Amino acid sequence: MTNKVNKKTKTKTKTSPPKKTKEKELSKLEQKALQKWRKRNKERIGPVKFKKIKDRTVTHVEQDPEKFWPQMMEVTGSTDSDFFKNIINQVSNTLHNSDSKEISNFTTALMHGLRPRDETEGVLIAQMVGTHNLIEPLPIVWTENALL
Repeated sequence: MTNKVNKKTKTKTKTSPPKKTKEKELSKLEQKALQKWRKRNKERIGPVKFKKIKDRTVTHVEQDPEKFWPQMMEVTGSTDSDFFKNIINQVSNTLHNSDSKEISNFTTALMHGLRPRDETEGVLIAQMVGTHNLIEPLPIVWTENALL
């Protein structure tokens, strides 16, 4: 226990040392990074969501039409609807199970997380995500072929 003196009131108060917890307390750098992440997370709208419709087609869900264009911009870096449709279609064509809404939502979430600022970055991110989609199942195929 230590005694602290309040300079304004000139009274003494007893303070105990901070309690030690089993959990590690965050450092100032970690706290700053967490605050930065929370701020960034509040500023973002989120990626476009998809749902499955008849005949194995997947389309965007416009839960709030006013949010659609900003969501599209955050995913592709462009507000041009033709650009958005083509880039998402190209990335979806790299998927092995492109009619799955979960996989389409994963793809747009991944593109959204990389935050393209313009169409050029949108194309580069689409290539990166498409390459990921093509390469990801290969270790499974290699393993299956090795067992034959």
